[in-house]
Amino acid sequence: MSDGIHTYTGAWINWSESAIRGATLTLSQKHAGVLSAFLAILVSFAGSLFWIILSFAIHQAYTTEPGQGQDALHSQRQLILRNKTAAGAVWALIKLPFENGRTASRVKALGRSLPLAILAILNILLFGVSGLFTSYITKTAGDSTIIIGPACGGFQFNDSDSVMSFKTLLDTYESATYVRQCYQGSPSGLLCGTYARPSIPFTTNQNATCPFASELCSYNGQSAFQMDTGLLDSQTDFGINAPPRDRIKFRRVATCAPVKHGSGLGTSRNDSTYGTILYINAGAQYYMGQPYLNYTFEYTPSPQLDGIGYTLSAMFAKADPTGLLLTTRSWAPDPRINQTDADITMMMLNQNGVMYLQPSHDPWITAEVENNLSLENTTYNKTLWSKSYEANLLVCVDQYQVCNPSRSGDSGCTKLGGQMSTFLSAFKLDGVTPILGFNMAQLTTVSRFLSANTDRSMYSNVDGRGGAALNASMMAYMNMNSYLPPNQWQIEVSTWFATSLAKEQAWAFEWATAPKNLPPNTLGYGWNVTAPINAVARSACRNQLMKNASGYENFSILGLALTLIVCGLIVVIGLTVDTVVGWLRRGKTVYKRDQWAVEETLALHKAAYTNLGLWRDNGEEIPPSSILLSYSASSVPHGAELDTEGVGTGMKHGPIGHEELFAYTNGHFLIDEQRQLDRRYLRFNIDALCDIAAVAGDEPSPVITIEKMEGGFSKALLMKKENGKEVVAKIPCRIAGPACLTTASEVGVLEYIRKHTSIPVPRVLSWSSDSSNPVGAEYIVMEKTAGVPLFQRWADMAEIDKLELIKNLTKLEAQLSSIQFPAYGGLYLRADAGAQLSTYQMLNESIDPCHTFCIGPSGDRSFHIDRDTNLGQSKKDFNQGPWNTISNLGISIAKRELARISSKRLDRPPTFYQGSVEEQAQLLQSTMSLMPMLDSHPTLTKSGRPILWHTDLHMGNIYVAPDASSRIVSVIDFQSLSVLPAFLQAQWPVFLRPPQNYTKGFLQPKLPDMFDELDEESKSLVRQEWSQAKLAKAYEVSTYLEDRFAYDAMNVPRVFRELFIRCGEVSEVGVGSLRACLIEIFQNWSGLGFTGRCPFFFTEEEINTHERQFVEYQAWHEVQRLALECLDTDAEGWIAPQLDFTEKQRQNRELLSMFLERMAGEKSRGSEEDVAISG
Repeated sequence: MSDGIHTYTGAWINWSESAIRGATLTLSQKHAGVLSAFLAILVSFAGSLFWIILSFAIHQAYTTEPGQGQDALHSQRQLILRNKTAAGAVWALIKLPFENGRTASRVKALGRSLPLAILAILNILLFGVSGLFTSYITKTAGDSTIIIGPACGGFQFNDSDSVMSFKTLLDTYESATYVRQCYQGSPSGLLCGTYARPSIPFTTNQNATCPFASELCSYNGQSAFQMDTGLLDSQTDFGINAPPRDRIKFRRVATCAPVKHGSGLGTSRNDSTYGTILYINAGAQYYMGQPYLNYTFEYTPSPQLDGIGYTLSAMFAKADPTGLLLTTRSWAPDPRINQTDADITMMMLNQNGVMYLQPSHDPWITAEVENNLSLENTTYNKTLWSKSYEANLLVCVDQYQVCNPSRSGDSGCTKLGGQMSTFLSAFKLDGVTPILGFNMAQLTTVSRFLSANTDRSMYSNVDGRGGAALNASMMAYMNMNSYLPPNQWQIEVSTWFATSLAKEQAWAFEWATAPKNLPPNTLGYGWNVTAPINAVARSACRNQLMKNASGYENFSILGLALTLIVCGLIVVIGLTVDTVVGWLRRGKTVYKRDQWAVEETLALHKAAYTNLGLWRDNGEEIPPSSILLSYSASSVPHGAELDTEGVGTGMKHGPIGHEELFAYTNGHFLIDEQRQLDRRYLRFNIDALCDIAAVAGDEPSPVITIEKMEGGFSKALLMKKENGKEVVAKIPCRIAGPACLTTASEVGVLEYIRKHTSIPVPRVLSWSSDSSNPVGAEYIVMEKTAGVPLFQRWADMAEIDKLELIKNLTKLEAQLSSIQFPAYGGLYLRADAGAQLSTYQMLNESIDPCHTFCIGPSGDRSFHIDRDTNLGQSKKDFNQGPWNTISNLGISIAKRELARISSKRLDRPPTFYQGSVEEQAQLLQSTMSLMPMLDSHPTLTKSGRPILWHTDLHMGNIYVAPDASSRIVSVIDFQSLSVLPAFLQAQWPVFLRPPQNYTKGFLQPKLPDMFDELDEESKSLVRQEWSQAKLAKAYEVSTYLEDRFAYDAMNVPRVFRELFIRCGEVSEVGVGSLRACLIEIFQNWSGLGFTGRCPFFFTEEEINTHERQFVEYQAWHEVQRLALECLDTDAEGWIAPQLDFTEKQRQNRELLSMFLERMAGEKSRGSEEDVAISG
């Protein structure tokens, strides 16, 4: 099988049967062997317990009351029933009568024991044969499996006719080979066992109506040859697995007839160079809607002795209900040949120098010219026959029909027509066809059959193959043919029609797996995969049947269930029948329970030794019975009792408030608190998570305590196990980012860093990006991070230790910046690409030798957070990654913002800093016009390289060794990190950011000259700023020494970084910052390294207006910053739990009131919420 194509393993329904009978379990041969062995063992075990049930029932029936006299045979038979297996009972019961001394007694005894022996034999045979017949469970499931590929959905060509022709030709060769083996030969070969059926049957009609004007037909209007598949079932014939309501019927009809010679379609002219040239005038050829050749075929006859064999040319015309097909190269057939309800193929055959040992009277391959061949000076004389005509024409028409089997008769069928008209009718796009009632699943199947049928037409079976497409050519040796039957032309078209059907079979398989016979689409050959766009089509990708998949076996789930249920009941009853029946027995029949108990082997052993005084017991577990009356319970001596004490290992932990885990409890929000809490509320299955955490890691152990550690976007649970080990379970809230991608990308980043760098990160022990798992949410279970958070040590660290830590940090970052990724986007494990990513790009072997990782869609919150829920179909208007160029990334950001502002409902007029929707859209369009120029910008060409970077490095995300604070032992929190251009990634860590008025370069920060004249409070503030500046300088210098590439990226002109940031926040922040960026670029175009003209323009008046508004915007922004600082909050209004929330609410109201007073007369009351701390 091709790479990535594999057989689905697991449960599924084969809709060839009902939902119950068709329920199937597919397993690899290895696991199937284990299951088959288990079933055989289970049936055998059930058989042994079934004998226990039978023997118990018989034993209880034969048990008599104490004191009733019974002979030895009765007692011995009871003991055999109580203690022997079925096999042991057979021999014991057969042998038992012969131990009686008298012959007459033996016969009578045989009559008492033989029926039981026969019953035991039947039990052995029944379950022995049943064990053998467990293999029948695989046979009833059939030999069909589900085949799955990496690129379901087919493909489309963009602009490469050569690639399309190349693929069509290779498909034809493969299908022609399949036809020879499976349609015309024996269908028992390995090649014929793959599809749902080895071949598609069709009927023929040798006297069909001519598909074109009767005067052009070779004989008369009834001389055509028609091939008709009848209505084929999408499930039975093509293996498209679906319930009856989702299937379709598909029909293909092809009608062919030779064109009469002398019909006036041929002309000729003499050429001084080439001699006679023959033209077939059956319609002009068009290109781009204009005729460019006024003939259909051109042929230069070759001399008989040139050694040229058969040549075959073809021309194709689709039925054109839209009238649009002449816009590309096409053939406009002669009105006498043209059809409105069929696709037409005209073929011209030239026999050239082919000779025949017998005349050929075939109406298309005619050879009736007698030639006498003799050799000089010999008696050799041979009669051969040659072509009767220079050119022989044949016309075939292809017709298609699809039906809805849910409707009766023709009410659910399209009319027979060409591929396009049938497609339009099925989708009711022609305005004529009545509603056929197709559901979405049926329409998906219809499009599979009709979307690319040109490649499977009669024309495609001969185009490019020339004379090799003919069966007659395969029978010729050195252009010599022995004999052709008079219906050879029918044999030829039947073969081509069969080839079309083989292509239909192959296409059903190819659509569901991956395109074949195409060059890699990464080489730019003009084709791409058309991935399914809806859930119904994606479901069809996992429902293509394949026959005889080697290495796999099917099991009938119904058979498995019946086997497990029946055997399970037998096992349960067999293990408990004596206990349950004994518990139910009361009163007079209690002796039967006692008899069963006392006749058990160990009970007999105990009774015998007790009677001998060798067993001391003071209990009554073994009661007296009629057989052991001589051993009175009262005579049993009493002695010391032996106690056996069980050791309990269970341990219960204290109750955990589930709602406390589900809800957000790490503080309050000043603005819209309920919405903020709702966005962070997450319900999940705690028990399932504990089960997963218990087995995660090297030493499985139950979880005994859970400590909640909550962040703004995810819940982190510290889970302590009984063995003392601790793991961390991380569960993202819905605001953390996109479903599936958030978790999958974090795991991808962690695994890549752990495997390809020496950066210490937590080891992922278990994870799932599918919230349908037992936990009910995405999760990552990872090792508890070693060391202690840096913020716990920072204040006590000596300056030399801080500098050493900074140096170590830049060395780790240098490892990240040295990795040259091939594209921008999220980093994922390759194994997740097919299930979760719509598109991905593999990493180069130099950075991923094992081909484990890939670049896929961005997992960044900005592309997916819940404010996007109103975008709907607008999401398809922008690319979510991966991106191969800076411009593609930037344009996608701009388009994302355009989609947001176009879908955003404005409840009030825009504020002075937001701008109108039109202003926002205009600036984003200007940004998009600039983006392509960044790809060739000399600075960004170097600093735009895709790198991975931790963009949220604060002291809580860095863990250091407890005994050496400068040594970094772990870095955490890689959620939502992406591979992006270096100039957007490289930045100061949060705790090392330089203060205001920081000067870049290699000059050491100094205290101001007037420092000694400052008061103590001011000196303290200056010292803090100076200390922070020294740390920032240490980071800057260390980055220069350890990571020059990142240093250069950090020093790319600020406006380029600002351009991407401000472009991405227009829908939320407004136009002010982005307009400032664009004006700066416009005013410094050449100084920033650009050449040519700036793609946008600002007038002097626009610049002056912006500068006035920007001053106001900066003032508003400064107030916002001061408010956040005073309230100890962030843009979302978060208040830490240790702060007095009520007091913060009061302070917020006061600040808002003060600001409104200050802005009185300048802003309307409608903008109050924009001024408040809601951001």
